[in-house]
Amino acid sequence: MHTRTTSTMRLRALILLGAAILIPVAAGPPAAEGAPPAEAGGAAQSAAAVAPTVMSVPLSGLSSAVLEAAPEPSHVHAADVTAQSTPDLRPAVAASAALDEPAALVAVTAPSAFPTGTAVQVRVRESGRWSAWTELELDPDHGPDPDSEEARDATRVGTDPLTTADATSVQVRIDTPTGRVPAGTRLTAVHAPTSAADAQLPDPAPRVSAAGVAASAASMPSIITRRQWGADESLRNREPYYTGAIKAGFVHHTASTSNYTQSQAAAQVRAIYAYHTKSLGHSDIDYNFVVDRFGRLYEGRYGGMSRPVLGGHTAGFNENTFAVVALGNFESAKPSATNMAAIKESIARLFAWKLGLYGVNPGSTARLVSAGFIRATKYPKGSVALIPALSSHQTVNYTACPGTYLQAQIPAIRTLAAAYSRVALSAPTLPVSSFRQGTRSSVAISAHASTAMSWTAKVLSPCSDTPIRTFSGTRASAGRATFTWDLKDSAGEQVLPAAYTIEVAGRLPDGTAVPAVSSTLTITPGSGGAWGPCGNATRVSGSSAAVTSVLWGQSSRPSSRTVVLTGTATASATARAAGVVAAPLARSLRAPLLLTARASLSPSVSEDIRLRRATEVIIVGSTSVVSRATATQVAALGATVTRLSGSSTAATAAAVAQRMGGTSAVLVSPGDAPAHAHVGSALAAARGVPVLLVAPGSVPTATRRALKGRTSVTVVAPTSVSDATLRSALSGIPFTRIAAGNEVTASLAAAPAHPGTPTSVMLMPDEPASWSTVSVAAAAGVPLLFTSTSALADPTSAYLAGRPALRGAVTTASPGALADGVLGRAGQQLQGRAWVPTPVAARPTATRTASRTNASPEPIAAGRSLKVSATVKAAYTDGVSRAVPDGVPFTVQFKASGTTTYRTVARGTTASGRATASVPASSSGRWRIVVGTLRTTSDLVRVTR
Repeated sequence: MHTRTTSTMRLRALILLGAAILIPVAAGPPAAEGAPPAEAGGAAQSAAAVAPTVMSVPLSGLSSAVLEAAPEPSHVHAADVTAQSTPDLRPAVAASAALDEPAALVAVTAPSAFPTGTAVQVRVRESGRWSAWTELELDPDHGPDPDSEEARDATRVGTDPLTTADATSVQVRIDTPTGRVPAGTRLTAVHAPTSAADAQLPDPAPRVSAAGVAASAASMPSIITRRQWGADESLRNREPYYTGAIKAGFVHHTASTSNYTQSQAAAQVRAIYAYHTKSLGHSDIDYNFVVDRFGRLYEGRYGGMSRPVLGGHTAGFNENTFAVVALGNFESAKPSATNMAAIKESIARLFAWKLGLYGVNPGSTARLVSAGFIRATKYPKGSVALIPALSSHQTVNYTACPGTYLQAQIPAIRTLAAAYSRVALSAPTLPVSSFRQGTRSSVAISAHASTAMSWTAKVLSPCSDTPIRTFSGTRASAGRATFTWDLKDSAGEQVLPAAYTIEVAGRLPDGTAVPAVSSTLTITPGSGGAWGPCGNATRVSGSSAAVTSVLWGQSSRPSSRTVVLTGTATASATARAAGVVAAPLARSLRAPLLLTARASLSPSVSEDIRLRRATEVIIVGSTSVVSRATATQVAALGATVTRLSGSSTAATAAAVAQRMGGTSAVLVSPGDAPAHAHVGSALAAARGVPVLLVAPGSVPTATRRALKGRTSVTVVAPTSVSDATLRSALSGIPFTRIAAGNEVTASLAAAPAHPGTPTSVMLMPDEPASWSTVSVAAAAGVPLLFTSTSALADPTSAYLAGRPALRGAVTTASPGALADGVLGRAGQQLQGRAWVPTPVAARPTATRTASRTNASPEPIAAGRSLKVSATVKAAYTDGVSRAVPDGVPFTVQFKASGTTTYRTVARGTTASGRATASVPASSSGRWRIVVGTLRTTSDLVRVTR
């Protein structure tokens, strides 16, 4: 299973490496020893469940009969309430379709977005009669996060579905502001027959009286598994992704028919699953859980109900959350009192259990960072949402979801879930996770207490678990334990930039200790400042080069209203040269250097420019680097667009040099010496001078002209450009040369030429194919050091160890381009001590090597090869776990069923952050992985003869 690099990561303090953690890829709270996996289920699979059939009908034309039958659209979408005016709508489609097979679900889809304000209405013919017209919401925020892999892979956009009772015909009316719909607009109808086993699915668990709340608190509620409701696992198109710890959850509704019977509910779940996967191209059903109108809970997205599976339910807030969707329309249909009571209880018990696995009380507050939205939003990308841990969709979006009748019950559900929860103290809530030194004088911190208690809060040193400040108080009842830290230690001294752990523990009135919970607060250096104690190596990397440039810019230049924009260094030789000359310009303007695709403005960059309210965007490079269409998109955001370019890359560099001015320059040759060019660009950025370009054997005319009036030059290039050629072109201007044999030695040769005493460095891999963000790294204006991708190069290691003034190292490369082990070794050198991971226990995973890696791990035939695997990660004090280096030893142990003793059956060392071994499966039993003196909890595998 895949781990993810979160696109919401911001630059953190260069942190002290902590203990290693052994966790499975499907990271989540481990099951108790001897207990079956939570997702195993207790009943047989829904027998003979027929796989849904998806029908697709093109929509076009204006049928007068349909127009006459359908009402004029009157609904104003909740997401459009911020619009200055509601657009006039014109009929675009009015059509009828007879279906080959009866449909359990209908929806309207298109290959691209519908115009804002579009209204879609449908009615269906069931049992020989036409239903009332229903408007289907076009809500793109019911889906994956923008810019996520799942969103990029989605093939179509669509309305919320309407579930039906075997519809045989459908009529559709679509009104848009333009009177047109996207080419390829289609009616989707899903035939999902019921199964005999659907009527045998368990009833919801009995309601718990107030007197029985304590006994049932935090236990897992009864949940119908994917196997039981008949999920066709072949519909999923990739393995599940896992986020960090779950912080909150959302309640949705499907906005579909609410008059289904108990025996029809599972078929409707199968229909929605087919719609999300086969029609929209999503990786799985969007929601983590489903609850029907009778209060029965269903397992939704695949990957383990107890685990932090990334869903596609609440665009902008899918990370670190889960969602349950109520099957039905709770806006137009009011449930009976009996049904609503069952729904409330099931959702409350689900939240108490699921959030409780991660130490969160449903009555607490969660801090989430928005990943952005498709349209108008309450929380723009990068903004912080402080919301209840049990929230509804409309908490974070402009939407009617989960409907008037269910929304009205959210406070009561939250209260009931908090009563069920066994979490007495939730992790501290911070107004921000990081800020620059000097921008705040204090931080208000609070932790939710679910009952009366005395509490103690400690601010821990970034170098150890020693408190540097302590606060305490008492709560007479449930509520928030709050305190304000003035950013000083116990001696009254202002703390230095670093990552600080905020730990809160409690004690109940009867003396029972409440376990400590914690959060991390990072204070980054101010302009010209340095990291405080325990500086280390860290990574700022997003899902693409554009996202990475935005993340770095938001941390290093958060308030600049000037932006420098260019292409990625790996796009072309021309784009590489443009990045080389753009980096010093961005540094001199104290502006972020943002990267975009050539043909269109990357969405993350567009959002960042908008949020900054940028007044000027300087494009560096010709239209082969940033197209005219992209420049037009930038101008549409309200910024003045200036393009610095010329007839050649040398002429582009000359144009940038003219904008920068000055009497010095750095000469580089990106065509034949790209590594020298990038480290020269970083040197020029540090000095505040421009970069000019030369070529093997020649100095271009544009460069010669730009050199006029300059009094000194540094050449960072090998001797392919001879001294004689340079002397002729420079006409008496003195120059020095920096050159070396390869990427690593070139970067080390240029580093001593940086002005002052640098306190940090940028690390980049020595593979040119991984240099998409190297210009962003160069714009930092600190030494740019190249190293091998999987191990810290010995010369680079010696450089870090021999400079005590260095406080930290940063990379903008992804983990795949520059291994976490490289950062770990860099941290070791910066700290002057060895890095020895100390593992702690978690749960491994086991899968058959002969089948898909996301297949059920059991049963397996005797003699088959069994792969036992766990991911080994290192915990950093910024709260992020990263893979350890290769070579950490481990053993695999096995205990046969009915025995009490484990025996070692395989040994190995970690590779690419994983402990993996293939062993023969001889008999049923439990498997675990041991690292050092500690071990994982075990995983049960059943073996058949």
